[in-house]
This record gives sequence, C-alpha cells and structure tokens, in this order.
Amino acid sequence: MFRKIYFAFLLIVATSFNLLYSQVDGTPSDEIKKDTFWKFGGDIGLNFDQILFVNPRVGSGDNRIAFGGLVNFFGNYKKDKLAWSNSLKLQYAVQRVGENVNDNPFEKTIDNLRLGTAIGYKAFSDKTYWVFDATFESQLSKTYEGNLLKPTTSEEKLISNFMSPATINLALGLGYSPNENLTFFLSPAAFKTILVLDDSIAQLGVHGNEPIDRDDPSKGYKNSFNQFGGSFKALYNNKFAKDRILVSSELNLFSNYLFEPQNVDVYWNVDLGFVIWKNISINVVTNLYYDHDIFIPDDRNDPESGGGPRTTFTEALVIKYNYKF
Repeated sequence: MFRKIYFAFLLIVATSFNLLYSQVDGTPSDEIKKDTFWKFGGDIGLNFDQILFVNPRVGSGDNRIAFGGLVNFFGNYKKDKLAWSNSLKLQYAVQRVGENVNDNPFEKTIDNLRLGTAIGYKAFSDKTYWVFDATFESQLSKTYEGNLLKPTTSEEKLISNFMSPATINLALGLGYSPNENLTFFLSPAAFKTILVLDDSIAQLGVHGNEPIDRDDPSKGYKNSFNQFGGSFKALYNNKFAKDRILVSSELNLFSNYLFEPQNVDVYWNVDLGFVIWKNISINVVTNLYYDHDIFIPDDRNDPESGGGPRTTFTEALVIKYNYKF
C-alpha cells in the first residue's frame, strides 16, 4: 500500500517537471512568447582534482584523482493568486587514492539527489500564501562498505542505493514572503517518511527506518518510518556587489509529534558564490544535516562499529556556470 503511494508521488513530481520544461522545449508560438509568468534557470558546477607522485618522499602523500559535479535547476510560475516553484538539486563526486586500480577502487565522496515542488495560493495579503510543499531526497548509485562504488571482496555489504534510503516530505501550511529574496513556510500538519526499499540495506538499521520492536532491535527493521508533525522552512536568495556575490540558503526543520518531538530534524544548505567572469563563479557549498533517527557509525567504513545520532556536515568547492532563460 505504502509503496504504491510513494511511487505515485514520484510520478506526480516527474510529471510536474515534464510539464514545466515542455513550456520551453516546444515550438515557440505568439502565445508562449507573451507568457512571462515562468522563470527558469540554474547552474552547473564541476570540480576535478588530480595529484601524481613519482618516487614520493615518505609521508608526502599519494596519487589521487577526484572529480564530481553539482547541478541546480529551477522553474517558477507566478500569475494572479497562484505561485508554483520547482527545483532539482544534484551533487555527486568520487575519488581514488593510490596507484593500483584493483586495490584502490573509486570511493564515493558525496551523492545527493533532491527534488522539490511547492504550490501556493494567495491568502490574506500579497505576501502570504496557502502552500502545499513536497520534497524528495535520495541517492543515485550503489554504495558498498568503505563508501566504495564496487566491492573489492564478497564480504563487503551494500550499504545504500537509490530509494534506500529515500526521504519524502509532504506539508500543508502558510507561506510568507516579505520580499522576493526571502520566504518563510510554517506547517502544523506535515508528513515525513524514510524509505529503505532494499531489504538487506533495511536490516542494517542505520538509515532511520523504524525497528520492528524498539525495545529489541535484534528482531529486525521495517522498510519505512512514517512520521507526522510540524515543519518550518526558510529560503533566501540574493546578489550583492553588483551581482558578483551570490548567496543562497535553505533551512528545513521538522518535529515528529508521534515519537520524541523534542528531537528536531535539521537540513541547512548554503551556497556562496563569487563571480569571476561573466556567468562563471567559484562556489562554496555547505550542507548541515541532523536526524535523531539516523545512525551515524563511529567508523564510516564499518556500519557495525557502534555510533548514534550525529550532526553531518559537508563542504564542496566547485566552479559553476550560472544561467537563466
């Protein structure tokens, strides 16, 4: 039952993006040209790092190759009392350290896929909206113990994959935009679910899926953890210094009414860019994440090493090409 609901939600989001982009991909007409209610844009970032040593001194380092990228797209619609925003964020990077390909396979350094859509209808004033907000977050590729893209031995377990885990948030509430750069959203009725559809990954019990018996985790884990609570979101986008400094930030908070509501889940993304030439910028992208239900091992290469809830922080330096159309 729940799987059908989850995949129906994904289909709705995918259809939304298909309709969104069909507005610009089709053959232009006078009617479409006059429609200025849509705003589209995004940025693509790439990073590449390669170090080669020949007869290196002891302790000086090792051969290294790393590459990755970041993609952000948005499509926003606003007309009369209706506002609709859509976003796609993708961040992926891998690295390999050492000379021997077989002994030193590629290791995943970051893998995050995030889709969002929000539909708002004007409420009490021009700055307030009734809003339905939905987000989907998961990974793109398989990850094995040691954060490896491929296992080196038969003993290395698969620890994550697409839809294992995945997080879906659905919320109804009130949005407030004091200006075009800042938006707040408060929902007293929000649904959140953590999915781990792969049974073997679910039984690791590290992705926030609910144990069958909380008093005895040895009985195994369910493939999901359904939550109902309240959520808060703050979005900020602005430019400074004659559009040479770009700032973007998104903060999400969630409290589960049904289980330990005092433990607030936190997602905070910050993107700070410096334009160096036309649409080219150097960006520092950071992400802070905390979910009390997600297990963070003491040794990231060994999920069974012990651990508990932890604050996760990631940072990436990328060169971006920014554009709007």
